[in-house]
Amino acid sequence: MATARSFPLHFCGYELDVAMRELRRDGELLAVEPKVFDLLHYLLRNRDRMVPKAELLQALWPDVEVAEASLTSCVGRLRRILSDRGEIVRTYYGRGYQFTAALDPEPSRQNLELPQVATAPPFVGRAVELERLLGAFARARAGTRATVLISGDQGIGKTRLLEELRERIGDQALPLPGQCYEGEGVPAYWPWIQILRSCAAGIGITATAEALAAAGPILGFLLPELTAAAAPAATDGATGRAQLFRAAAAFLKAAALQRPLLIILEDLHWADAATLLLLRSLADELAPAAVMLVATYRSRDISAGSAAAATLTQLERSPECLHLPLDGLDADAIATLITSLAVPATAPVASLARDC
Repeated sequence: MATARSFPLHFCGYELDVAMRELRRDGELLAVEPKVFDLLHYLLRNRDRMVPKAELLQALWPDVEVAEASLTSCVGRLRRILSDRGEIVRTYYGRGYQFTAALDPEPSRQNLELPQVATAPPFVGRAVELERLLGAFARARAGTRATVLISGDQGIGKTRLLEELRERIGDQALPLPGQCYEGEGVPAYWPWIQILRSCAAGIGITATAEALAAAGPILGFLLPELTAAAAPAATDGATGRAQLFRAAAAFLKAAALQRPLLIILEDLHWADAATLLLLRSLADELAPAAVMLVATYRSRDISAGSAAAATLTQLERSPECLHLPLDGLDADAIATLITSLAVPATAPVASLARDC
């Protein structure tokens, strides 16, 4: 198997960043399911040959027995994302698949003089917010409902605060991130599909089987690759949605018996209506369970009267809901940040902080 590469791979206007698990087209981030991403990555790494179907099934679903139709469906979704008619992924009918598109040349390492930077900026100025998050997590571990909303402008530090929370919690909880995306073409419930799949991978085969049994076959609407029985098709009406939402809650509550869960739903201002409805339901249904539910959003991107605004209003009515609005750092925190980053300055650090 090929060694991991240091640079994103480029082909046909697409960029595959393995380290970030992202696929972009002309600079635009595309919504790609984990299995579809893994399929593309595996085919690309083995592009010098035709990869048999049995090998792909083993590589993508190593611990789960699935039908060959799951692979066919996965390939079909990949083709739709890549607008591929066989120029990128070639089908050897009845045998396997091969990545056949040409890769763009990798940039020369000698021409890239990138500065060495830390993996994350220093954590400063958010000690109070962090302590409140840790308190909410302690309550969640005890089975008390814990919903946290973190709001603020782009770049204010929402994600950095959550990174520090995850660092402090360590292996006390299973982190389950879900990302909302802007624009059309994103599947309904997409962040929750990410979260549920990560949950299944994190708790293992036996616990996943038990959680699926608790949820029932309707959860196959969100996790078709993990359920043997076909899911009921009627999930759009109020009754079908209620059944689906109860199934998702049952799955997560069963999973939380194995290990506390830290669910992180980022960029809620971009969430689709279905994702918001499921969030509202789970905020009520997940208690009592060792689950902490966190959502981040940009306040100024939430329109009055929108579905997102209605969801936030409902969540904040609960006394167990913690809202952490983030503002800019104070002068002392900025001074500490500048010093720790060793930013060259033409004025004293304290003066720069005051100017900020």
